[in-house]
Amino acid sequence: MTHLIMRLRPIVLATLALWGLSVQQGLADCANAFSERLRNHCYETRIKNKALPLPLAQIIDGSLKREGYAGLGLPGRVPKTVNRFYITPTFGHFRNFNGGLSRSIFGGAEIDGFDALLEQETYAAGVNAGWYNRHLIGPGRYVQLQLGAGVMRGIDYDASQSSAFGTACLAWRMQGRTHFDGCFASQVQRPEFQQTKISTIRAGLSRLINQTGPINHEIGFSVARSQVKSWTDDITIGGLTFGSQSEYRQNALKVFAKTVWQRDINTHFWAEIRAPAADLIVPRAAAAAYITKSVANRPLTMSLQTTQTKGGQDRRDITTNALISYQILPNLNLGFGRVWVNSSLNQLDSSYPVLNLQFKTLQF
Repeated sequence: MTHLIMRLRPIVLATLALWGLSVQQGLADCANAFSERLRNHCYETRIKNKALPLPLAQIIDGSLKREGYAGLGLPGRVPKTVNRFYITPTFGHFRNFNGGLSRSIFGGAEIDGFDALLEQETYAAGVNAGWYNRHLIGPGRYVQLQLGAGVMRGIDYDASQSSAFGTACLAWRMQGRTHFDGCFASQVQRPEFQQTKISTIRAGLSRLINQTGPINHEIGFSVARSQVKSWTDDITIGGLTFGSQSEYRQNALKVFAKTVWQRDINTHFWAEIRAPAADLIVPRAAAAAYITKSVANRPLTMSLQTTQTKGGQDRRDITTNALISYQILPNLNLGFGRVWVNSSLNQLDSSYPVLNLQFKTLQF
C-alpha cells in the first residue's frame, strides 16, 4: 500500500496543483469586477469550501473588511474610519481644450479676430489631487466622502483648465443581496473662458445574483435630478462683447448590469434616458458597454458609448466613443480610440482620434 501511495504521489500533487490554479483563476475573475460590491460578492461565492494560499486569503480578507464585513477570520483589523489623500498625474489629447465654438460652424475657415472664441486642439498634461473618507457603519453599510481638484496645461496651445468636485454617498445593504445607494455630487469644470457647474442627487437599488457556472451579476437602477449652470466670461472683439449663460434642471433614469464571467472576462452595460429641458440642446439618452479581459496577466478594457443630444429647432446630435485601454506598465494605462459626431446640422459632423495616458493613483 505504501509503495502504491508513493507511486501515486506525483499524480496527486499534480492534481492538487491544477486544482489550486483553477481556484486562483476563478478568483482572478473577480479582481477586475466593475464594482467593489460585485468583486467581494464574487470572492464570497467562489471561495466556499476551498483552501487558499495565505497571501491570496489575506487579499480577500482585507477587501471584505474594507466594505464592513467580518472577512475570512484572519488577524488584523480595518479602521472604522479611513482617510486617504491621493494624487494622479494626467496626460491626454483634447479636441476642444478651451471649450470654444466648433470650427465646423465656419466651415473650418480662420476668422480674423474670432480665434479666441473657437475650439483649440492640443495635448495637455496636469494633475488631480484630493481627499477620500469612508466611515463603516456595518456589513455593506458605510458613508463615503470625497473632495478633489485638478488642473491641466496645454502643450500645443498656451492655456489651462481647472476642475473641482465633491461627493457624499451612502451605501446601505438591505435584506439579503439588495443594496441601496444614495449620492449627492457637485462638480465645476472651467476651460479657458467657460464654466459649468453640475449638481446631482441620485438614489438607486441594486441586487447581487448568482448563476451556475459560477457567474456573478449586479443589476440595478437609479433615478437622478441634476441642476446645470453654464456661463462664459465676457469677451470683447472688435467692439462687440460676447458672453452667455444658461441654467436648467433635468431628471434621469438609469439601468445597469455588471457581470463577472469566467476566464477573466467582466462586462458592464448601462443605459440612461433624460427629460427635455425647455428648448435647450441637452443630452437626452445615452448607453455604454464595457468589456475587460486579462491579456498577459494585465487588464485590457474595450468600451463603446453613444450619447444623443436634442433640443432647439429639431437639432439632434449623436456622439459615439470607441476606446481601448491596456495596462502597458504596472503603473500606467494607455488609452486610444476614436470619436464620431453625427449631427442634424451637416457642418457639425466630425471624426477625430482620442489618446490618453492613465497613471496609477498615488495614495498617502
